[in-house]
Amino acid sequence: MPQYSPDQQHEVRSIPALFDPLAYIRSHGGLVRLAEGQVVVTFDYATRERREDCHRMARHYDALLKLQLDVPPGEKPRTIQQLVAAGRVVVKGGRYRLTGGG
Repeated sequence: MPQYSPDQQHEVRSIPALFDPLAYIRSHGGLVRLAEGQVVVTFDYATRERREDCHRMARHYDALLKLQLDVPPGEKPRTIQQLVAAGRVVVKGGRYRLTGGG
């Protein structure tokens, strides 16, 4: 493990993780796909609370989920980190902003 000075350790720890709505929904048992341009969330089994929470999350992050899921057949959906690295999404004021570029 690399050795960091106290200042560097603070810098390393202060880098916030990016919230990934697709990973969140999947971690709560949701199956997420893009069908005819719409985000569809289904469940094999989940409580009503969990289903409602995931559907609310999908509505809130609809445009972002569409970017994540819009991949050729057989490819994995994009992560938020990939979208940020490609310039398709930026974080401003703690919120995601779609750039439309990339």
